[in-house]
Amino acid sequence: MNVAQSAAVIRDKDEEIALLKATIEGHLHTISEANAKIRSDESVRRKLHNTILELKVSHRCTLCRIRHHRITPVLKSLAKNPIYE
Repeated sequence: MNVAQSAAVIRDKDEEIALLKATIEGHLHTISEANAKIRSDESVRRKLHNTILELKVSHRCTLCRIRHHRITPVLKSLAKNPIYE
């Protein structure tokens, strides 16, 4: 292998390295965009999860109040019934 051939091989390798560096930079940019989207989506998921929990608690408390008021007259009528005395 002479000097000219060695120089051509080195030039080819340098071009290949530059191409690979550009590819890596493109992938790093894609990864950073994906990470930003993940953080954004996770924030939305947390907000929705908290909203669901608030609605469940609100629904449960409402049911407790409704049930209590519905059951009380039934219990009073049962207490007046001579069978249960």
